[in-house]
Amino acid sequence: MLLHTLKTGTQVIDSVGRLAHVSPRQFENLLAFVLPYGIEHIASTGLELWLGALTYGFAEVVLLLSGDEDPAYRDALESQAKLANSVLKAYGFDERIYLVMADAPDDLSAVSKAMGALRQREALNAICAPLQALDSPIKNGKHSRLYSNICKSKPRHHYLKKALVYPRTHYWVV
Repeated sequence: MLLHTLKTGTQVIDSVGRLAHVSPRQFENLLAFVLPYGIEHIASTGLELWLGALTYGFAEVVLLLSGDEDPAYRDALESQAKLANSVLKAYGFDERIYLVMADAPDDLSAVSKAMGALRQREALNAICAPLQALDSPIKNGKHSRLYSNICKSKPRHHYLKKALVYPRTHYWVV
């Protein structure tokens, strides 16, 4: 998932796409396995969104900083990304939160280089499969069908098998 500021991030992605079409040897386009998601401002995101995206099945989260952000926001996002990657490493996973930092909205080479690096590395496997709904409620407080419906790709750690239980009708398994 590629998170970006809605207005400037969309302009940067569009510009990189146009340049990649005109001169494909010099610029890399947005890859097919990268899902761009525009938000009002990139600094409005944090650990809860990034780690939540990983639990919902995204393999990694890339933050596009287009260069028009305040330096304090850039520093805060950089330190939060380091913290998120430290949390992931503590649980035995690789780094999955990345920053692509352009110096200005018209600095398209940084974005193109990041897409080139992703193309060479190819798509990563997700940490866990997306949340799946159970078709029957948990009876008598026991998780009878809970562990039988765990995602097909087995998680590397037992703590990923915890259930997120929502009131009355919806039950989800990570």
